[in-house]
Amino acid sequence: GTRVFTIDTSRSTVSYTVTEHVPTISQFHPAIGTFRVTGRAPVRGGTIHVAPSPGASSVRDVTVDALQLKTDQGLRDQFIDPGLADALAPFAEFSSTSLSGLPATIADGATIQFKLTGRMQIHDVVQPVTLDTTATISGGTLSASATATFDMNVFRVSPPSGGVSTVDPTVTLEVHLVATAGP
Repeated sequence: GTRVFTIDTSRSTVSYTVTEHVPTISQFHPAIGTFRVTGRAPVRGGTIHVAPSPGASSVRDVTVDALQLKTDQGLRDQFIDPGLADALAPFAEFSSTSLSGLPATIADGATIQFKLTGRMQIHDVVQPVTLDTTATISGGTLSASATATFDMNVFRVSPPSGGVSTVDPTVTLEVHLVATAGP
């Protein structure tokens, strides 16, 4: 039958990377140039269902606490536009609609690569997203890493900008999940 794996929230993370442009020096950002900004948010739950026929497997209700989003600089976090937090709040959710490129069977301990397509909801906007995914099932533990790139505008999230910087709308999303099999 189908094996259900519950995401271990203590070992799972979602992060994003964007490009920030700083054209002037300010007390808040002492460097000029283009920078990669990374942020992280905690995973709050979700399940992965691995079916005997791998193509029938699914990822359900992976929830990320967008209000807990933190960048790689605490000072930057103090100046994040409250409108951005409202646009992301309270949770971002993902559920799969299809998996492609899977082998006919999944051997214990084997690493597989596939495309995971689904619906991502940020605030009240739902859009399709495809993640390039690598996963391994070893005994009762499933580990997966996935990446996707998308334009934040499709979720009606305006790129942050302030008096000293602007952010490109392209987002690279990285998901690292560890899940354990249920009883």
